[in-house]
Amino acid sequence: MLNRCLALLAFAASMLDGQSRLELLRRAANFYNNLDSVDVKGYATARVPGTSWEITYDAETEAAQPKFIPVGLRASSMQVVTTVSNFRPARVVARTSDPFPTHRFMMLPFGQYENLARHLLDAQRIGVEIITYQGHNYSCDVIDAVYDESPEFKPNSISSHRKIYIDPNTLWVLKETRPDSAVGEWTFVVTSITLNKQPSAALLKALQSFASQPKTKSQWRGRPAPDLTLTDLSGNRVRLAELHGHPVLLDFWASYCGPCKRAAALSEQLANTYRQAGLIVWSLTEDTPSDARLWLKFNHLSLPVLLDRDGVAFKTFQVEGVPVAILIDDQGKVVKYWIGMDDPGDVQTTIESLVDHLQRHLNEPVAAGTPRAWGTFFH
Repeated sequence: MLNRCLALLAFAASMLDGQSRLELLRRAANFYNNLDSVDVKGYATARVPGTSWEITYDAETEAAQPKFIPVGLRASSMQVVTTVSNFRPARVVARTSDPFPTHRFMMLPFGQYENLARHLLDAQRIGVEIITYQGHNYSCDVIDAVYDESPEFKPNSISSHRKIYIDPNTLWVLKETRPDSAVGEWTFVVTSITLNKQPSAALLKALQSFASQPKTKSQWRGRPAPDLTLTDLSGNRVRLAELHGHPVLLDFWASYCGPCKRAAALSEQLANTYRQAGLIVWSLTEDTPSDARLWLKFNHLSLPVLLDRDGVAFKTFQVEGVPVAILIDDQGKVVKYWIGMDDPGDVQTTIESLVDHLQRHLNEPVAAGTPRAWGTFFH
């Protein structure tokens, strides 16, 4: 009986400790979220496996509440910008001559600690470490945090571990390690934390630059659309050139892209609205067939999908980010190229204008024997 009681007490203690670690992460996340502004600076370091090289870069994350942001740049919540710079390799093993690896390394956006509790699955304290920050020693809890990295449509399919070093008194995160497939693990060390100051000119410039990014690629207007052959989800081959004679809307998306859901829903709505007018809508993705099907089902969409597993269509159409929509007229020329699909009204107005123009053209008298590519699509 005594052993059983001791076991129950140990189990209860471990449960309470787990809850307290989860609570510590949530408290730290709330601390950063409730600041008027925060500027975190530091450096990230990793050893390149199988080599004598170590790589380091600097990272700075600035965040500010909407009230500190000019009206035209505000969002509904804290805005966060991370910049990375000064990537520098260094040989750390003496008397070696192996060349620096040629593959690319991804620099992660460290310092975004308002997200510490987002998608958090579990947390355990695995130790305590004294970290010296600006001449003072801080006794930090080392938390092994497990996060759900899964896309919405594939719950609990991907998880990752991060070690978060938190001072329980100030709730500052002073160090972090994060896994990476190329280097095994990055370690980020905080060198400066600035709280509740006016946002820097650099942050405002970054937000202004983002807001002023072009929403269309005007250089594509009037350009013949490239001819490509892709495969749909049923294995059928579709050649874009064979769609000439009809207006075509191409919707580029990816399952990891949040805004793509709204863009795809708009494309499906336009497909239904203008189907009788001959509009053909295809969505294009680099996702696997199974992920594409799951994503469509999760988002209650029925758009026809063309698979671009090798990224040929994305490269040919110069798609650098998603969502992107490209409207092509019945002659195979690009009418408009939208980046981000942030203005659904413009997309619909442009399609409606094209359809009206083509319908008026069909109603014009033509010489006997002249083919009407669109004649069968109007009732």
